[in-house]
Amino acid sequence: MNFKLVFILVLIGLLFGCKKSNNQAAKMYYTYFPTEINSWVEYEARSIIHVDALGSDTTYFYLKEIITEEFIDNQGRTTYRVERFEKDSLDQEYELKDVWYSNITQTTAEKVEENVRFTKMIFPVSENKTWDGNANNTIGKWSYQYDSLHLPRTYNSLDFDSTVLVSQIDNVNPFQRQQAYEVYANYVGLVRKSYINIDNGDGEELELTVINYGK
Repeated sequence: MNFKLVFILVLIGLLFGCKKSNNQAAKMYYTYFPTEINSWVEYEARSIIHVDALGSDTTYFYLKEIITEEFIDNQGRTTYRVERFEKDSLDQEYELKDVWYSNITQTTAEKVEENVRFTKMIFPVSENKTWDGNANNTIGKWSYQYDSLHLPRTYNSLDFDSTVLVSQIDNVNPFQRQQAYEVYANYVGLVRKSYINIDNGDGEELELTVINYGK
């Protein structure tokens, strides 16, 4: 037996096996939901509260989210603390508004917002994927799905080479208007959010658009 030939064939097999494994890992696209400590994103925001009997009230403000800590929660999951700061104008100092949490697993990216858990993304990121974003809360089923995968987008003169749009709901009828989506940029995270949920004249709208980010 030619042991030298066998060694070369085994080495080639290992190299191709590693390459395939790395490619498979890259195709999961976890980097659309980054978890690096001290990474942050800053947004300009618009909130509209609708009250059928009174009309609507619009507020403009700025929001900054910072991932500040990694820890293991009481269910044994790796969890990230997301501190959220708010201010009314650019010349003001940010003040801590609240704290949210996020988790990322092999198959999901989840965020706990005001003690309500949402499944923001599922992995791998690919076309024709749908899931219930409210599977871990009591709001009711919303069928999330990926749209416009890996496309460049620009917000406030910030260019992002690769983004994915998550369509969360599109339900419009004579009594309700429920329309929501989020856009995630590779290695940055959420860069755009549009949320409208109005029922019989009462409800809210929220828009977030990135203005800066870093780590």
